[in-house]
Amino acid sequence: LDALGEFTGETVNLAVPGKHGHYTSTLRQKSYVFFFNSRGEVSSFDHHGEKLFTEHTGIVWRRRHPNFAEDEDERDDDGGADDGNVPISVPTFEAFAWNSYLPFSQANKRSWKTDETLIRTHLIPAFGKKHLDEITTEDVLNMQQAGLKAGAAPGSVNRRLILLRYMFNTAWRDWKIAGVKENPTHGVRLLKENNKKERYVRADEMAQLYDEICSSQNTMLKHIVAFLVLTGARRNEVLHATWQDIDLIRGMWRIPDTKSGYARHLPLNDGAMAVLHQMQGVSRSQFIFGNPKTGKPYVHIYQAWDTARKKAGLPDVRMHDLRHTFASLLINNGRSIYEVQKLLGHTQIKTTQRYAHLTQETLLDASNIGTAAMAATLGMGPHGDVIEGRLC
Repeated sequence: LDALGEFTGETVNLAVPGKHGHYTSTLRQKSYVFFFNSRGEVSSFDHHGEKLFTEHTGIVWRRRHPNFAEDEDERDDDGGADDGNVPISVPTFEAFAWNSYLPFSQANKRSWKTDETLIRTHLIPAFGKKHLDEITTEDVLNMQQAGLKAGAAPGSVNRRLILLRYMFNTAWRDWKIAGVKENPTHGVRLLKENNKKERYVRADEMAQLYDEICSSQNTMLKHIVAFLVLTGARRNEVLHATWQDIDLIRGMWRIPDTKSGYARHLPLNDGAMAVLHQMQGVSRSQFIFGNPKTGKPYVHIYQAWDTARKKAGLPDVRMHDLRHTFASLLINNGRSIYEVQKLLGHTQIKTTQRYAHLTQETLLDASNIGTAAMAATLGMGPHGDVIEGRLC
């Protein structure tokens, strides 16, 4: 039991430390004698001691002064606290995460679900009961070491630290939450990540893989994979592509929902256009590669992909490797790194400035030259033609 206060609606006015106060419930339109604890819960009891209800205020308070008066004998004659013993609000990490940060993340970040998962599974178990001003640099370092001891990869541990650092910067620098005077992650370095060599799919491997994909029970998989490797687009960009985003006359694809949060325009090479011409006779919904049963984007295609790659003897090939393969095809055919970065939709500011002068025609030429051989392997000819008798 932390403080005596007056609570009306969503406002608590703390007075002196004590055991009870008055709480006006906006749902019940009545006043109750209540107990207010450090978890932000308000519990009300009748005159017989029976609990009437418990509500969570969303506000967590703590004592700030080390000599904060806890006993009635320590208070002044007015029943108030001595000078200097004024409590201020400092939320626990858990309260801050659920009540403040996650609503903000959901409204402003496309990756908010990732934030929620990291907070729920890693950060709250490590810091949840601590108040924000109690979390130290040592606590952060302990979180790092605990993650590694549990078998997490350095990259996974780094993702947790990056999010924690961002959350504290938001609380301290942006929102100026009372009591938060510093960011305990400052000075904590990211772990060195052992990045593996990127996997590229050779043309002979692609032919072998595509044979198995064509035999998949998922009849849409062959179209999805062909479009992925011929455009270098991300999996979710392809799965959520709609006909209204495609300009078949100009050969342009507007990708509205990208990883960067900004729409981008991707010139479609001859092979990619051939895939789309195929899909005009296959697609049954606004989503080009939608599930034939539902008309909606696939939620999971991993099982079908995993089955095909294993049958092809290529269990280490990831779907994202098709994007790397697209890039390597262009580089190996003499295209500049700036053309490739433009086609992949990377958003580094310095890089963007260097290739901003390139025209769509130049990029389309780069994409066509780089993917011509792969398009032929997939049976996709120039000018949107489909080569009969090839694979599928």
